[in-house]
Amino acid sequence: MILQMPWLQGAVDQFHQRMVNQRLPHAILLQGRAGDGAEILAQSLAKAALCNNPELGYPCNQCKSCLLHSAETHPDYMKLEPGGASVTIRVDDIRSLVDRFTTTAQISSRKVAVLLHAETMNTAAANALLKTLEEPPGDSLLILVTEGTKPLLPTVRSRCQPISMQSPDKAQITHWLEQRELAKGASEALMQALDYQPLKIAQWVEEGLNKNWEHFQAILTGVAGSQLTPVMAATECKDIGVSDQLDWVDQKISAWVKQQASSGHALDRRWVRYLDQLIALRRELIHSANVNAQLFSESLFMLWQQFNRQLG
Repeated sequence: MILQMPWLQGAVDQFHQRMVNQRLPHAILLQGRAGDGAEILAQSLAKAALCNNPELGYPCNQCKSCLLHSAETHPDYMKLEPGGASVTIRVDDIRSLVDRFTTTAQISSRKVAVLLHAETMNTAAANALLKTLEEPPGDSLLILVTEGTKPLLPTVRSRCQPISMQSPDKAQITHWLEQRELAKGASEALMQALDYQPLKIAQWVEEGLNKNWEHFQAILTGVAGSQLTPVMAATECKDIGVSDQLDWVDQKISAWVKQQASSGHALDRRWVRYLDQLIALRRELIHSANVNAQLFSESLFMLWQQFNRQLG
């Protein structure tokens, strides 16, 4: 699958060069969005590091190691991400990972672990991981994946070698969707709403979730025109993720402010205040372990209502 994502080729080349030069570090930091393929890239790099016959940075997909990785039964591979009701990686999760990570490899030449959403580690978890980064097992590779929504501890970041990951351009996204016969269901407005993340766009088209976006636009219109109260609107959006709701309102308000600024209008402090409120809501979403979706949506729609009243 990764071979069909040309925007990831640069990251694969960086990894391959390190392997060829026998300079593969003990820890890699991969910053990129899941909707652009960050997790797929991390899994492919991990598979290549475990592979008996890697080819130009890609796994061969035929050796015993590759087959075990594909079956998710490789004894030398570990994956950790926030799970269940938790939105953070906790210290117990890291300690469990480290206990397995420091044992001797059984099949491959090294142990490999992928840590998804590494930015969600709390301070205790990050400190627990730090010891392993400072004193890594002999043959091991830890791949940390972060979307950059929340900074990693500087001490963790400084002990990882970064691999840069590019986002695709519109032509690449359209071609990739056409190969999957999904382009017809992906309007320009939907792609913009999903911030041009191809995997997310494909998921929405395949699962018919684009109806959620269309429904949300109607709700925004209702709130702006006072046909719906923030409480009613929040109830109507119970099947739409609060992260998507926040992204879409943020896009609309930010686009309006940007347009005003580019037209030469003085930037009114009132508009900046709305942007500040959006930032505060995003911080709440990132840092809070248990966000009340109804109350969060109500706050978001109250902000949208006030913004439109200000436009008058």
